[in-house]
Amino acid sequence: MSSLINGTAMPELGATNTMIGRKLGIYEIREELGKGGMGAVYKAYDTSLDRFVALKILPAMLALDRTLVERFQHEARAIAKVRHPNLVHIYGVGEEEGLNYFAMEYIEGKSLADAIRKRQRLASRVAISVLGQVMAGLNKVHQLNMVHRDIKPANIMIDRDGRAVLMDFGLAKGDERGLTTEGTII
Repeated sequence: MSSLINGTAMPELGATNTMIGRKLGIYEIREELGKGGMGAVYKAYDTSLDRFVALKILPAMLALDRTLVERFQHEARAIAKVRHPNLVHIYGVGEEEGLNYFAMEYIEGKSLADAIRKRQRLASRVAISVLGQVMAGLNKVHQLNMVHRDIKPANIMIDRDGRAVLMDFGLAKGDERGLTTEGTII
């Protein structure tokens, strides 16, 4: 199934096989990592810097709603403002063929949700370490007068070295834009 953007047929993100192998800007899409309310995330290869990235793509149908595009771009800007080892890094943003996207750090590891599911329970020392790292990242976010608003195990990645990285700033709220208001369901 495809949608029409500016007279051009565009594949929807739900049709995963249409995205795999495609190229958006300098990024070659290799595999789907997950889906959320604001799009899908893919493992992609950055051809200019010879590295893998996580590429978050806003579905073409959602791009028709200017408010959603602004919210998507707000997420990229929110992440880009913050540099901390326990917060995902953003590398770039773009729009091509009606698809808005941004590239961020690819974390080789698993989500805290997956770790909990697999082990049923984390060892105390691991849980304390992860919690401390997430709190350090959140402290940095709060120093910039931002609030993440979606802290959950699925949004915390743990890399192979045990580094916890907070992801998905899609609901982040700063004081510079009125894209969301308190009490609004997103």
